[in-house]
Order: sequence, then C-alpha cells, then structure tokens
Amino acid sequence: MEGIIKIIVIIALIIVLIGILLYLANKAYFKFLRHDKPTSYFKDLRWRNTDSILVGQGKVFKYLYPRKYQQKVYMCMTYKRALDMDFAALKTYYSHVKPGGTVKIFVDYGDYSKNKGLRTPADYEIIHPHIFMALNEKKPKRKLKYPIAFYTRYTFGYLFMRAFKMVGIYKKMEIKPSKVSYNEADVKAMGDKLREMAEFVLEREMHPVILLMDNKDKSINQELAEAARAAGDVEIRVIYNNNDLKTACL
Repeated sequence: MEGIIKIIVIIALIIVLIGILLYLANKAYFKFLRHDKPTSYFKDLRWRNTDSILVGQGKVFKYLYPRKYQQKVYMCMTYKRALDMDFAALKTYYSHVKPGGTVKIFVDYGDYSKNKGLRTPADYEIIHPHIFMALNEKKPKRKLKYPIAFYTRYTFGYLFMRAFKMVGIYKKMEIKPSKVSYNEADVKAMGDKLREMAEFVLEREMHPVILLMDNKDKSINQELAEAARAAGDVEIRVIYNNNDLKTACL
C-alpha cells in the first residue's frame, strides 16, 4: 500500500511540476512577444516617419539582431508567418514610413509552402483586427490567452528560438540557401502575392525592395523576381549569407 501511495505522490508532483513549467512558458511567451512587437503607434513618436520598414519572418527573425532606435528601420519581423500575413503586417504599419521611403519585404521560398495559411498568436497581436474582419476571420480570444496549450508547437518553437538568440548561438551560424524543390503552383502563387505587395507599396509612392533568400534552384528566384517586377519599379536583392542579410535589412 505504501508503495502505491509513493507512486501516486510522485505522479502528482510530476503533474504539478509540468503545470508550473507550462504556466511559466506561457508567461515567457507574452513577455518576449511584447519585446518583439512593433512600437506603439501613439506611445513612441520616434518611430514616425522612418526611412524604411522591414516585413519578414523565418531567417530574417532568426539571424538578425537589430537594436531599437539605432537605425531608422521599422521592424515587423516574426518567428513564423504566412506571406499573406506579411502583407497584412505591411498594411498595418506602412504609414510609419516617410513619404518616398523604402519598404523591404524579406521572403524565403523554403518557408512558403509550410507556412501557407498559418495563423499565429503573434499575427493576431501585431496585425490590425480590421484586416482579419475583412478576411472573415475571427480572433480566437480564448486560445490566444493560452498559446502554450492551443499553439503548442509554435509557442515552444518560438521560445527555443528566442532562447538561442539570447545566448548568441545563431550569431555563430551561417545562413544556408533553401533546398526546397520547384513547385509551379507555389512559385506562381508566391509571385502573384509579391507583385500585389509591390503594387500596394508603389501606389503609396514608396520604394519596394524584395529580399529573396538564396535557393539551390536558381530558376525559382528568377521567376519570383519577374513576377514582382511586373508591378513596376521594384528592386530585387538576393541574400546569400549573413552579411548580405544584415546589409540589406538594416
């Protein structure tokens, strides 16, 4: 009997410990998210009329170490985001850029298909809610309160990446080109969205710069560049290494 009681106590302690760790992870996520969230429209006027805005996800968030207020680039980066949500972030924050300023859009074909249709807690926190209303999408308030439970894979992935960034692991690693195979439907859909984003920028008399992550299949970026340039005067830059990333984004 005593043995059974010991086992029950041990199991109960493990459950309590797991619960505490999950609670702390949930709190840590929101702490980091507040740090990564673009500066408030109204509370900090230093970020009005910036020289440029950077929209992107994945490698640009992983390898870039910007310091606030040291460069006039309004950062709208995140851990993971679908390309249509990058566009939504651009629609939310483009007005921070001064007239004639630059809009930088970082995209990686290697992340396109796996993030297609993705919605994350960061999207709902950072992007204007009216955009989701226009898309007939509702903000899942209860799920967003506990991302560790309802967005478990995303939340833990984000927390581990932030931890690795804090200790400087990614600073010692070199960016590698994407190796995702050519898919005609994905390339066309991605190219159409980039053209649409470039048109949005040009209509507002700003300069669009598309930053394409290097890909093993060079034809992919060639087609994406052609699609984006169909919008008009669009600058295309390919990112081959960490130095390219830093130079192009900051």
